[in-house]
Amino acid sequence: MKNKLLSSIIISTAILLQSYQSYSQWTLDYTFNNGSISVRGLSIVDTSYLWITTVDSVNNSNILKRINGSNFSLGNSGIDRPEKIISIDSSKAYIGSYGQYIYYTSNSGANWSMRLNDSSLAYPYFNISKTDPLVLIASTLSLDSGYVRVYITSNGGLNWNRQNIVFPENSETYDVSVTDPQHFWVGVNCTDPNCPDMRYYYTTNAGNNWQVKTFGLISNNVRMDAPVFKNDNTFGLVFSPGYNYYRYSSTDGGSNWSVPSLFISGDFYEVSLFNVDSSQIWYWATQKKIFKSTNDGANWSEMSINLIEPEFIRAVSFKKIGNRFYGWVGTNTGKLFKISELINPIGIYQITTEIPKSYSLSQNYPNPFNPVTMIKFKVPNSGNVRLSVYDALGKEIKLLVNESLQAGIYETDFDATDTPSGVYFYRMNSGNFSETKKMVVLK
Repeated sequence: MKNKLLSSIIISTAILLQSYQSYSQWTLDYTFNNGSISVRGLSIVDTSYLWITTVDSVNNSNILKRINGSNFSLGNSGIDRPEKIISIDSSKAYIGSYGQYIYYTSNSGANWSMRLNDSSLAYPYFNISKTDPLVLIASTLSLDSGYVRVYITSNGGLNWNRQNIVFPENSETYDVSVTDPQHFWVGVNCTDPNCPDMRYYYTTNAGNNWQVKTFGLISNNVRMDAPVFKNDNTFGLVFSPGYNYYRYSSTDGGSNWSVPSLFISGDFYEVSLFNVDSSQIWYWATQKKIFKSTNDGANWSEMSINLIEPEFIRAVSFKKIGNRFYGWVGTNTGKLFKISELINPIGIYQITTEIPKSYSLSQNYPNPFNPVTMIKFKVPNSGNVRLSVYDALGKEIKLLVNESLQAGIYETDFDATDTPSGVYFYRMNSGNFSETKKMVVLK
């Protein structure tokens, strides 16, 4: 009976994963009791400290801190509708509020000082340097006498250098990004369906000169994000959103971009693109789905998150801490989801060049374990290998391997950090071979 159940699960899951593999599971961590609360901003400090901004249906606003997984402490801010929040550490953070302000705290939210006031400021469109927490960029949303106002600071907002970028008619800011004190990018949304091109603006000298990068129109898209580059400003990704989302990559700082690659189609509305710690790990979040790449965007996997219509993702934060990646998601319904992954969470290692004579699936070691165990398996012929973990009821909880492998002997790891103690099963399928073994998580 259990084998039949496992088989039906595997077949059903395989159908769902034709376009994207789903490796990682987000878990629900907290739900605000007031159903009208929407999470608007998230920022991870470390494994025990999280900044949060919320707004309810009548615009009551809160700035919250969650410390060591305990109940939330309230920061007395007086800020109207705080939205995006970017933390430097547990004491210092910036907030962009609805309409026109950027605020800063240096004492864990006990007091907030206004750092920028512009009635046309686009509150989501400010960002902080990956290499220098005193360097920020902010932008107004729409045109003012033919240009958009961009603000750059190198001293944490004590002083701002206002710069005017001439935009085409019927255009507005769509996104901003920054890596260091010299490199800034501004994405553009054209509100006229007859726009001649897609574009973004950029500077490599702290805004002394702004240049434009244009792209040919594709699939009726008229928007181009601000690119996200690694810290060396060489490799970057950029998306053109619309009903069809296209991805571009660059290996030379944006001088040249790849041929556009269709990523996904549908009414998803993107939230953010993240590169964590200049690694090959990228996350791309939409309001309905989150995707992850472990090889600089060459391949992507869909991460599993249990959203119930009509809820959607409003805020996302990722951070590398030690040997793990941490992520948090906030929804319009006041839910918080979290994830914690090893740096190489779906690592598959060929441990020897020996060609085995037959398939085999070894007992995991250590066993029992907490939180990580290794699983070795042998593949005598090239072909697709699928290795999954199931709970005692036969529900798949983790897909460890699902790809074509050459003949060889391999190891992969299973991280049970977010898995409760209990008995679990792991099953390998390849060609006509199928085998299941039992393992125990003991915490």
